[in-house]
Amino acid sequence: MDEPATARALARFVVRGLECGALTAEEVRSGTGSEPAELIRLAHPKLAVSVTD
Repeated sequence: MDEPATARALARFVVRGLECGALTAEEVRSGTGSEPAELIRLAHPKLAVSVTD
């Protein structure tokens, strides 16, 4: 991804699919090559920082 905002928007889209049950964690892994937790951190960077601090 060239633009961080584009990567974040796509990650949010996938995370929403995971949260509502449209996608499984295995589908996310196989389709993106990333773990769901990685996508959540990418989609919500401020939340990830506040949770880990």
